[in-house]
Amino acid sequence: MPFKAQEIYQEGSVITITSYMDTHHNGHIELRYCDLGDGSNSFTPDCFDGNTLTFLEDIEVTGPEGNTVNWEKMPADPNHPERGYLSGGQSQGSKHSFVMKFQLPYGLVGDKILFQWKYIT
Repeated sequence: MPFKAQEIYQEGSVITITSYMDTHHNGHIELRYCDLGDGSNSFTPDCFDGNTLTFLEDIEVTGPEGNTVNWEKMPADPNHPERGYLSGGQSQGSKHSFVMKFQLPYGLVGDKILFQWKYIT
């Protein structure tokens, strides 16, 4: 399948990511990237290893009806700057959307950058 760009970003940009979780068990999300700049459309899973975006800010959580949920905003973890922790937890119900800001690394430039969203419990 040919590569088709879905968005254009500038290096170092701050991007907003919305993640929908039907049921979550705490944990965190990470955004990773793989530079396909070699002209191919193929990659291996280890291409994402060590290539993470930096979590900046927990913006909001919305509930199943689209209403903003008043949960504590999760701070950045200085020991793991790539992690965007999920607030609430399984006991708080299900079907929530989590809006977070991440920063693209400076020096990441290319026409074919593939992103991976990863949820870790």
